Amino acid sequence: MTPRMKKKKGLGSFFKATVGEAARTALQQNQAIALELQSYLEAGTLDAEEDPLEWWRESQKLYSWLSNLVRKYLCIPATSSSSQVKILSPACTHHC
Repeated sequence: MTPRMKKKKGLGSFFKATVGEAARTALQQNQAIALELQSYLEAGTLDAEEDPLEWWRESQKLYSWLSNLVRKYLCIPATSSSSQVKILSPACTHHC
């Protein structure tokens, strides 16, 4: 009996496998995000008195992908209205 010889793989086959695995991982990640979003959209809404930041803090493990977006966008401070008042003020006849 002769031992089987392993076929040598070229450098190109290494990259093909890596690209294929990366694409598969990205697809799985996209599917997980889509399922999470669907679950969130099917969940009930908050009452007006409930704190959305507190709700997200409690739900961040359930909605891990979405909670990353929430941390980014719900932490944006409100803008002051003084700049809007200045532009819309009748005392300002020019485009201030």
